[in-house]
Amino acid sequence: MTTLLDERRTSLVSKDDYLRSYAHAALVEGRSVVVVLNGTATLFYAASQSTTATTAFAIRHGSGLLRVALPYARTEHLSIPYMDPSFSTTAERMCVSVDAATGITTGISALDRSRTARILAAEQSQVSDLVRPGHVMVVAVDDAAEPTTASGVALKAASISGLGAAAVATELVSVRYPTEMMDAEEAYHFAATHELAILALSSRSNRN
Repeated sequence: MTTLLDERRTSLVSKDDYLRSYAHAALVEGRSVVVVLNGTATLFYAASQSTTATTAFAIRHGSGLLRVALPYARTEHLSIPYMDPSFSTTAERMCVSVDAATGITTGISALDRSRTARILAAEQSQVSDLVRPGHVMVVAVDDAAEPTTASGVALKAASISGLGAAAVATELVSVRYPTEMMDAEEAYHFAATHELAILALSSRSNRN
């Protein structure tokens, strides 16, 4: 069984334990969390909690490319098509990028992308609330399966934290080697420096 691992606890945790964890508290408070998976680091936060500040932080320390993870059904409801209709994976599918239809300017600023993320997270949002293409990437995730990707972990963490089924994520760029992506070792230092929680994905069996 795939489970979430809270690195500050350094032990596998059940869903109930996760809801009492530092990472859960951070998300609820609107802060970002680092997920370490397969040796790489991704920053994420609940899309419903997106602010200009959290978005600017993600843009500054990430690749600049922000994606919002949504369940398959949600992308269908909002008529956000897959980039390549023939592309198929059991984990996730990349979709056409979007912008908020109103309340933004160019769509690229932290302020604009934050608004777009909140619209994607809002249950009452409709097809007409978005324009396509835009500046926020969307990834459709199979939320019925256990997470195997960083986007899946982010979506599940936001969902079980009661923050809606939508999460903003971006891969972190190395501070030490700016032309490379951040590895797991550096991710722990980054998280400690910025007082962020860390989640990692483990495929080890957990019967608790």
